[in-house]
Amino acid sequence: MTGTALYNRLGLTSQVPKNVRVASRECVVPSRIGNIETKFVRSYVEVREDLIPALEVLDVVKDMRKIPDAEPEKVLRFLVKTVKNLSDSERSSLIQVALSYPPRVRALLGAILEKVGKEATALQQSLSPLSTYVSGISDKILPEQERWRLRPI
Repeated sequence: MTGTALYNRLGLTSQVPKNVRVASRECVVPSRIGNIETKFVRSYVEVREDLIPALEVLDVVKDMRKIPDAEPEKVLRFLVKTVKNLSDSERSSLIQVALSYPPRVRALLGAILEKVGKEATALQQSLSPLSTYVSGISDKILPEQERWRLRPI
């Protein structure tokens, strides 16, 4: 599950979606169960049970500026707390999966990992040294942005 339904379950928004989005590597026809419509969105990686926590974190990072009724700073606090509480193997898995995500997501995750005192060399090396990315977050809240070539809007 991804999108607003995921963000609601995580407590990041109070919005309850009419449509539930499900990530999948394969194209699946949308379906309807009562009043709820299930839509499938393309996943960046194969969706496996052991990767679901990492995929959820990465979806929050990817959509943090678009989560309904959620301030990016609140979402950032949630992400910092979540990433800080990951075990080393979970964090390693998160980084591996993140390498398949867009550069802005990798840069933002790298800055978050750095904020909690964890190394993200693989993410840093995966980014172009000539590119910059929009984070939508104040430098005061995430000062690590400059090193990751992130900039507020």
